[in-house]
Amino acid sequence: FADFGETNVQPDENYQNSCGEYVDAYVQAVKEAGNIWGVPVIDFHAVTGLNPMIEEQLIYFYDSGFDRLHPNTKGQERMARTLMYQLLTLPVAF
Repeated sequence: FADFGETNVQPDENYQNSCGEYVDAYVQAVKEAGNIWGVPVIDFHAVTGLNPMIEEQLIYFYDSGFDRLHPNTKGQERMARTLMYQLLTLPVAF
């Protein structure tokens, strides 16, 4: 969730968009596309452990009062380490 003003509000994961879809549907579509095309997909949604809806994890976000969308420096470091370790699990040569 991020609230930057009346015309710029980013809702949380419980928001259903105008197509009737939740963010989980888009995550699943990207995973399916990766399977079809044989491209590895690193699911940050699942593997970073960053969830702005869990109070204990708000230490990783910019400001719990109005910006639970953007990670702070600590959150960015967690994302970078997650990406690094996920990439290290891939084969060296394709």
